[in-house]
Amino acid sequence: LLPELDVEGSYFSGGRGSEKQHVYDGTGRRDDETWTVGLRGSIPITNRQSRGAHTVARISREQANDRLSKTQLDAAIGVENAISSVVTNRIAVEARAESRAYQETNVEKQETSLRLGATTRFEVLGTQEDLANAEAQEVQSRIDLEKSLVDLELAEGTILENHGIEF
Repeated sequence: LLPELDVEGSYFSGGRGSEKQHVYDGTGRRDDETWTVGLRGSIPITNRQSRGAHTVARISREQANDRLSKTQLDAAIGVENAISSVVTNRIAVEARAESRAYQETNVEKQETSLRLGATTRFEVLGTQEDLANAEAQEVQSRIDLEKSLVDLELAEGTILENHGIEF
């Protein structure tokens, strides 16, 4: 919608007189000539409020689509991180279980050595303390694994279904 500009002009020739019969007297002599020249312009009034509302709605839709994409990406990353955490914690449980088994073997050897008189009670107690620490670490790693499994169910959105809860 573009503004418009028009040029107008007119010419009038007439006569005047004080009485009816003299009204046209000046026409022949061109006593009464009138010229007019003018410009007429128009600027279309658009519906700016509706256009603005449409623009705001379009931008809001684009922002909502961007937020949706970000949320989907965050969810995918959350699942990947949860899987990685589960794998890491399973490895830690296996490693801590092996460590505990090794410490149990050490305690058995130290107790046998104590019965044979080859070691002292202090050394046996130190080995038993190492075994207790290894057992505590194994329990903690199992707790961490269970937490990471729950985090994975939460990230996947299956936590209620997996535990038989209907909502």
